[in-house]
Amino acid sequence: MKKICVFLLVCLLSMPLFAFSQVLNIDGDTIKVSADAFSSISFPDEIKDVKILCGAQNYDFPFDGDKLIIKPKVSKPISPCEIAVTEGTGKNARNHRFILIFISRPEEFEHYHDLHTTELIQARIDYLKSTEARASADKNPPTSGISRPVPINQQSKTDDEVIISNDDQFINLGGNRIPRTELEKQIEFKTNLLRKTLVALCSKTGNDKKWIDFGMELFNNDTSRTVEVSSKKVNTHDAIKIKKYLTKMSQLKFDHVDIQWRQGIYISNLVPQPDGTWQGIVAIEEVFVARSGTEGSYVYKDVAKKKISYTVKVYHSYEDGKEHMAFDVFLGNMSVSETMK
Repeated sequence: MKKICVFLLVCLLSMPLFAFSQVLNIDGDTIKVSADAFSSISFPDEIKDVKILCGAQNYDFPFDGDKLIIKPKVSKPISPCEIAVTEGTGKNARNHRFILIFISRPEEFEHYHDLHTTELIQARIDYLKSTEARASADKNPPTSGISRPVPINQQSKTDDEVIISNDDQFINLGGNRIPRTELEKQIEFKTNLLRKTLVALCSKTGNDKKWIDFGMELFNNDTSRTVEVSSKKVNTHDAIKIKKYLTKMSQLKFDHVDIQWRQGIYISNLVPQPDGTWQGIVAIEEVFVARSGTEGSYVYKDVAKKKISYTVKVYHSYEDGKEHMAFDVFLGNMSVSETMK
């Protein structure tokens, strides 16, 4: 992990500096654009200048009048890119900085590329400010609902119905039929809480211990769980204990961190464990973007493919002669399958 920290510092110090002559209008906005086709951002006035702050090797950024064209030079660029745009002149000049994240699935695009009027730009600025306000107000982790089992509506069934195989609506865990959508929701809920925890630990929240304790709850406080960390520079993978990993993450202090996960949840091939639980895998493609400095001049970015194991635990209780069933999901070991620039 020390090697990774050193590598992060080298990356940050090697990034080019850029300062606007005027106050930024839109600062640090993250936009998803196509990895396979041209995209564009429209502005109110003619574009006067475009500067590449970081990650330009796979892209071209020609501009035509009030339109900035985003043109991938390779079929599937994977590295986020930060650009600075100046449009308009004199009192009407506006300066913007964007972080572009390239993806292949159009349905995931955030359709706010059209900024062709000052009203739309102001609306975008207001949205960003409200988002930042909510983020600064939410410095503490949630205090409840982390490990609350999800109840399952159990109707009387015949023996044949109990041992029914998996179908589109249910997943069968040793005779326990769990609604497929409810299980997927709970897995997504827990993984999103982990992503939120990592963002908080890497940022300057001032509540590191609370977030570390919260993160451990997601792993059912199992200190034997491990996280595999990697370094692009030395091409090594090392596994460390989960609590040590969360502590290390809290030492990487940035002014702004954005972690985006595209995940695939696999629940059709859950594996039974000796303790009566069931284990599955979530595949993650992670885009990590971080900035430090008052003007966000230093940038660190990477893209990594990861796997997170999870455990499904089923609970049975009896009340007034009736059986009640619930389930919960806990996170397990994390591994890195590939780290990309």
